[in-house]
Amino acid sequence: MAANTSAFADCPWLVDKADTRSEIWHCFAYIADSQGRPMDTTKPVCKRCFKPTQSKGANTSNLAKHLADRHADLFKEFKE
Repeated sequence: MAANTSAFADCPWLVDKADTRSEIWHCFAYIADSQGRPMDTTKPVCKRCFKPTQSKGANTSNLAKHLADRHADLFKEFKE
């Protein structure tokens, strides 16, 4: 069982964005502090590759671009 948990050792603890209107936020979250609160709400992290993406003011354009460029399958689901 220890072998399975080591795969997640490099993954950050994430917390979902509260009060979202866009479905794209299901693919992104914020890195959480020790109390489970978002540390930086301007840099959501992709839940698949854990790459931070800029999103000031909850703008989703950069999030959609990240999915289109790096995760075509997720972007296709989002557009449907």
